[in-house]
Amino acid sequence: MTVEPFRNQPVETFKDEGAKREMKEALRRVRAEFGRHWPLYLGGEWVDTRERILSLNPSAPSQVVGSVAKAGREEAEAALEAAWKAFGTWKDWPQEDRSRLLLKAAAS
Repeated sequence: MTVEPFRNQPVETFKDEGAKREMKEALRRVRAEFGRHWPLYLGGEWVDTRERILSLNPSAPSQVVGSVAKAGREEAEAALEAAWKAFGTWKDWPQEDRSRLLLKAAAS
């Protein structure tokens, strides 16, 4: 996998009907997800908490875009424990393999 050098994307003016359609479809897909709740993912398991953090639409603050479980001390410690456990094998991977995996994840 090769890494393309950074370059700015051209400004989209949406004069092109195809670009307008694509943007409207993308917005429709995103809006369909509004209000969704996301639990924490700790050590390979989904964990929900009583407290939540709301993400609000800045242009319509009464509109909840979504929410996430709010981690407390217990969840933070579980996350650190899972990270240290994963690091035990991750550190032994060759650098090229780690980079390849991270680039693949970033491209998704």
